Amino acid sequence: MLKTTTRISHLHLSILISVSLFLITLTFKSYFYFRPFEAGFNLLSLLQFLTIIGWISLIAIPPLYFSSEYKWTPSKYYSFIGLTTLWTTSTVLIKLYTLVTFGTIWAGYLSTYPVMIYFEWIAPLVYAWIGFKNYKPANPSRPNRERRYREEDRPERPVRERLED
Repeated sequence: MLKTTTRISHLHLSILISVSLFLITLTFKSYFYFRPFEAGFNLLSLLQFLTIIGWISLIAIPPLYFSSEYKWTPSKYYSFIGLTTLWTTSTVLIKLYTLVTFGTIWAGYLSTYPVMIYFEWIAPLVYAWIGFKNYKPANPSRPNRERRYREEDRPERPVRERLED
């Protein structure tokens, strides 16, 4: 479990990032709010649907995870990393799809609107860093040593008596 001050600072950071990402979605409404299956069902529309789920989870999931006492279990860790990087993963897959299908990569918006670099790369990487930093998997090869002794509190070892011949 994280210390309370660390959890609170992660909560504040996630709220700040979520508010900024939400304001970006309001600024670029036509980019974020669309119907992916309007032109039919194909691979591109499925990837576009994943981007919608991705940006919604990138905004909503981190504050929810950090708002309560939690322990980074493997399922919580993997769901956190997966949901916060879904947006980036799906946009990379769309870029690869357009490169293979049309011969050009769809990334001109990153140079036109540099704030999208923050939305697409920086925010998910910050969340991934927090997730990697906070999750410490159990290592079964090393025993859990919760109690450590100071030198003066160390228990005495039995003295072996020498047997005299």
